[in-house]
Amino acid sequence: MHPVEKALWFIESHFASEIALEDIANAGGVSRFHLTRAFGAATGRSIMRYVRGRRLTVAAEALAKGAPDTLSVALEAGYNSHAAFTRAFRDQFGVTPEIIRAQGHLKKVERVDPIKIDEGQLVNLNPPRFENGKRLLVGGLSERYTCETSAGIPSQWQRFVSHLGHIPGQVGRTTYGVCRNSDDAGNFDYVCGVGVSDFSKLPLDWSRVRIPEQRYLVFSQPDHISTIRSTWNSIWNKWLPESGCDVADARFGDRNGRLRDMGTDQSAQGVLGEQTIVQTQTTAVQRENLNFYMRPARLTATGRHAEMLKALPREIPAIVQIVQGLALHRYMAPAYGVTLPEERGGEDHIRPVEQMLDRLLSIDPRPLSEARPPEQRLVGVCRHFAVLLVAMLRAKGIPARARCGLGSYFQSWPV
Repeated sequence: MHPVEKALWFIESHFASEIALEDIANAGGVSRFHLTRAFGAATGRSIMRYVRGRRLTVAAEALAKGAPDTLSVALEAGYNSHAAFTRAFRDQFGVTPEIIRAQGHLKKVERVDPIKIDEGQLVNLNPPRFENGKRLLVGGLSERYTCETSAGIPSQWQRFVSHLGHIPGQVGRTTYGVCRNSDDAGNFDYVCGVGVSDFSKLPLDWSRVRIPEQRYLVFSQPDHISTIRSTWNSIWNKWLPESGCDVADARFGDRNGRLRDMGTDQSAQGVLGEQTIVQTQTTAVQRENLNFYMRPARLTATGRHAEMLKALPREIPAIVQIVQGLALHRYMAPAYGVTLPEERGGEDHIRPVEQMLDRLLSIDPRPLSEARPPEQRLVGVCRHFAVLLVAMLRAKGIPARARCGLGSYFQSWPV
């Protein structure tokens, strides 16, 4: 079984319970980054949207069969409230749960049924080669896609082709398709562009991508560009799992020779590298360092609150915002109009995150994703913000460590 087949088996066996992308990736034997791309290449779907769709389809079936009440179905589907379930249900199907329950059928409802993988989608790849790539500047048009909307990429290329030969600083006629800024939900930015000598004269609304000098793994695709998904599918789900290569969470994409009519014969090369897909030069020591900074330590262990942290998002900016809504710097309290009572004076001496969360939840027991008003936040200093953030990042499988220094920014210095 390749990684996506293992993932599908795990999803069908566990989607009624709370599962995260990390759990599914572990079942597939690959990283989150690898599985997200492999699943999209094999199915044309975003993996966590598929999980949500399966849950909601089963919930819709229960409602259509006359479930006694909507809330029990919502709880069974993993939603903590009727409102959250209704919002997700409407986003998925375009109607409310009550309408499905009242009409008693799922006609005209776009169900998400179990996916069966067709092994015939995998193709035999020509042996790849390693290539030392020089530093590259790419300028071009960028669009945001999901796995489900990526069929719009050819039209993006059509818009870009008319610029070839007229791009300021263009270097050669080789074109590049670069996937970047991807996330666990399967969203990504796709840039179609060319190499340029510098970015200064590019149109303001164009994207600019710096690709450092790297050692790349290059797969050739001699067939028509319309078959590129089969090539990516075979790379992600066949060649890479069998190769033993480490996969980096970074850019990947395709490189094309001189472009002609996008509808005629055209070959392409799927370009993978240390900063794209395959991290060919990561040492065992580097991997162990990353693993070390993903493991909770004495101060960052969340203990009895570990389950609560599973509900947090995995995006770093979102976690930073959550921490800012949970803690209040003792020296900044007056700026928020908060006068701290004496009994809260010792909170800034709490060191372990588990005890920080004990205190915070004793003041306000709501989920951690909900920002507290300033007077109900944990009182601390810079250290509390840093350690809370590190603990949450590690809980989501993101390597993190805190750096320390002197808070000279609280002092006034002569200019």
